[in-house]
Amino acid sequence: MHVGHLRSTIIGESVARFLEFAGHNVERVNHVGDWGTQFGMLITHLMDTFPDFLNNRPPIADLQKFYKESKNRFDDEPEFATRAHQAVVRLQSGAEKERLSGESCPEVQGWKLLCDISRCEFQKIYDRLNVTVDEIGESFYNPMLPKTVEDLLGLGVAEEETTDRGTCVLCKLDGYKQPLIVRKSDGGYGYDSTDMAAIRYRANETKADWIIYVTDSGQGSHFELIFQAAKKAQWVDSNKVRLDHIGFGVVLSPEGGKFKSRSGDTVRLVDLLDEAKARAKAVISEKNAPAEGSEVAPLLSPADVEAACPIMGYGAVKYADLRNKFDNDYTFDFDRMLDFTGNTAVYLMYAYARIQSIFAKANCTGQAREALLQSGTPPAIEMPEEWELAVHLLHCGDVFDLVYADLHPHHMCTYLYELAERVNQFCGSKKCRVLGSDSQQRKLVLLHMCSQSLQIGMKLVGLETVERL
Repeated sequence: MHVGHLRSTIIGESVARFLEFAGHNVERVNHVGDWGTQFGMLITHLMDTFPDFLNNRPPIADLQKFYKESKNRFDDEPEFATRAHQAVVRLQSGAEKERLSGESCPEVQGWKLLCDISRCEFQKIYDRLNVTVDEIGESFYNPMLPKTVEDLLGLGVAEEETTDRGTCVLCKLDGYKQPLIVRKSDGGYGYDSTDMAAIRYRANETKADWIIYVTDSGQGSHFELIFQAAKKAQWVDSNKVRLDHIGFGVVLSPEGGKFKSRSGDTVRLVDLLDEAKARAKAVISEKNAPAEGSEVAPLLSPADVEAACPIMGYGAVKYADLRNKFDNDYTFDFDRMLDFTGNTAVYLMYAYARIQSIFAKANCTGQAREALLQSGTPPAIEMPEEWELAVHLLHCGDVFDLVYADLHPHHMCTYLYELAERVNQFCGSKKCRVLGSDSQQRKLVLLHMCSQSLQIGMKLVGLETVERL
């Protein structure tokens, strides 16, 4: 996985969390590209590089590098390209034969191996990002493609068109210049075919009443066609099934171009997360270090630092994406992401940790905190600053409704940032002193409500909290 996969992963996870919070049963489908002509060159390169792959699992640690090697050979070696095309044919026929009779072939075994290696590497990323997905790739729909095209023709939604290159099957829709090509002139199938089979399966077989696609904005017109064709075929009833496409912009570097490594290559997602964790550790360690000559012990132990740095680092990456409107490009800048001030994940985490610190200093943790909350003590709302916090808490439901309506979690990010600002201003004001004040218990109840709202909202956008920072 590379940085190009970052946004769909983070956005899809957050949207799923909001919908689950609203009570929906969400199927998080990862529609991976596990089929297609690119596997011809991958399988051929696999067989050349590891001829004994059927008996000894090859040590392919860097799939991006392996893909690049095979692509270079495909572009530079005509003989390799010919063998790669032949491998695709054997893969397709072999997969169908295996489906019908159970017999397999080396190409199918190679394809399964590469998919398995990819799956294992993907899962490591998902675990680090705390993302849950169910893989249902393009290959799942292969057996459905001939029937999909046949039914579209029978329904009059598609038509055959003959050119000098052969006969293809097109879905031409009123108001759209570009048709869907559901069967190519060589008899093969592409993305249009698979997406039509997939939307039919999701609406009719899994009985989904809300189908949401999360991809880059460049695919917006494609999904408009898919949605219209599915409705025209009456595979989707607009009165029963809601269809949405969430399109997002590209990730930019601080210099303004597409985010790439120093060598100009696409950045591997694992390398990006490693750097996020390392930078977070450096920031935490710097903040945690006592002043020169001071005998005061650091607030955080080495174990605390190690536990906090992935939460802060990965959270910073997620939040920097989600705080923006999706259709906008956004600049990936570690220094801004890990800033303790401004609209960052770190700022939210700091506000939450600050509240926990006040509770600790008040000796109101664990059972004592629970007893306070069960005592019926009302929150403090006499001072203007207290009233402002309470009113902001009341808007949380309105913000959730906004996200639910347009599927844009940036509304929640803005709410959380504004809440964190108010919390930090409140906690840093001598006028609003909590500890030792006449209304200490009531102020603690108000701060507990703030910490709960922060924690719930942060979880919805994929962030964890830390107790001390």
